[in-house]
Amino acid sequence: MSLLENCIIVSIIIILILFFIFFPLSEGNFNTSTYTNFISRIKKSTEFDDKETSEIINDLSNCVKDERIIKIFSTTQKPVEWNNYKKKIIKKKIINKGSKIYKEKKEFLLNLEKEYGIPKEILISILGIESRYGKSKGNFNTLNSLYTLSFYNFRRTTFFTEELYAFLILCKKRDMERKKITGSYVGALGCSKFMPSNYVKYAIDLDLFNNLEDCCIAICRFFNDKKWDCTTSILVKKDKGLCFKFEDIQVSEHLNDILKQENKEDMCGTINLDCILQYNYSTKYAMAVYFLGEHIRNYS
Repeated sequence: MSLLENCIIVSIIIILILFFIFFPLSEGNFNTSTYTNFISRIKKSTEFDDKETSEIINDLSNCVKDERIIKIFSTTQKPVEWNNYKKKIIKKKIINKGSKIYKEKKEFLLNLEKEYGIPKEILISILGIESRYGKSKGNFNTLNSLYTLSFYNFRRTTFFTEELYAFLILCKKRDMERKKITGSYVGALGCSKFMPSNYVKYAIDLDLFNNLEDCCIAICRFFNDKKWDCTTSILVKKDKGLCFKFEDIQVSEHLNDILKQENKEDMCGTINLDCILQYNYSTKYAMAVYFLGEHIRNYS
């Protein structure tokens, strides 16, 4: 290889390095190819007629990047200690409100528990954590959130484009105005904070924005699909032989740490704890659901 050829190769490498330094392929840059492919998918979809397709494309063209979401995803979050996390979740007013709903809807919850085997206090606990029983459903424009996460967030592009597509289907099937729907910054919807794909799969016939009973039904359907075992609890004594083997070693480590802090070292998580983790993949969240549920049941 000649000296000239070596110089050309070195120059190209330097240019590429400088390009990725000043224009990194990360959160904040628009992914044109992903957007083009998504628009093509909408055009080919049998879910939407020509008029609907045109309106969707127009709505997407008017979406803007939400810098708040980009900042959240690009900022490294410091781990929250269990005791601090618990204090934010398990508060007296949340317990009292949950206990009130538990009593008011006791007959409905009992019937639901008979049908699905999901403890009623767990359903109420999840609604308390997710949205303060419908009081805090999120104020991020969902179409804009999913647009931002689909085309500006390169780490989970596939996941969020699927959620955006599901959201568009959901809005059509439930006759919702897609430009006016709000939720969490990741696109989770309603009092139970279902992602659009789960809303379509488990609750297309339900109102998760305004009806807590519908939310309880949807959560039961979700857990039932994830193989909830109605013959056991979420935590059991280790000697019962029902300990679930979590594939993620960090889950086991975090769980053991929490159980130690709660003086429950003789306990372990069952398949039902894994079901809650599939609802929200956080060991702290799953354990908060359990402990808040215990408080709600004891105060009811």
